[in-house]
Amino acid sequence: MTALHHVFLHGVRADTEVRYQAQALRGIRYDDLHHQQSRIDASCGLLSVLQAIMVLCGTPRSQIERVATTKREPLRSLWALARNEYFEGTDESELRRYVEVFGPQLECEVSITSRPSRIGTLASTAIDAGHVPLIRFESRKFDHFSMVVGYESEVGQPAPRALLLLDVSESAPWTAFHNGRIELQASSRPARKGSTTFPLTCHYLSGETWPVKLKSLVVIKRVRPP
Repeated sequence: MTALHHVFLHGVRADTEVRYQAQALRGIRYDDLHHQQSRIDASCGLLSVLQAIMVLCGTPRSQIERVATTKREPLRSLWALARNEYFEGTDESELRRYVEVFGPQLECEVSITSRPSRIGTLASTAIDAGHVPLIRFESRKFDHFSMVVGYESEVGQPAPRALLLLDVSESAPWTAFHNGRIELQASSRPARKGSTTFPLTCHYLSGETWPVKLKSLVVIKRVRPP
């Protein structure tokens, strides 16, 4: 039997729910990390960035939940950018602008590639270094951003075999780190003649399964302490 190894974001733990280390007046406490996207909006990019900010900066969940009304910087500036795309969706350049409002505290690296091995290597390297990767992928029905909360590899193999997602389009996982999983090896299922090929498979804990293809990886890094 193949031995599997799971690695997750630094500072994140799964109790009954996925939690992260948040700054508090009396030190560090653990807050719930997952945010749920509405059925009628296109906020997956924004919410994925906000989850990354929570992990990297320790921003309390209560501040993130008030992002649309806050006067606190830099969240106020972030919302000023993001509100116009809330129902329209985002791309990599807009996610980069969201991160840039944090000035020298955070930086963003974008890799435009559809190669699963390349994205898998970049994502696992980022997680090992304490950064937070966001992945962009598409199916025949959607174009989507999701935060990569971890990766799965086979013992003795250098490249990961799956990316583990904390996806805002799905319900929060229960007693688990992730609610979605993208296999990085192509499916053996043939594509329909004349259709776009979606070679990978995304599995959700809800039971939904989607043929998908990768589009890019966005890595958010903390450069200076918050």
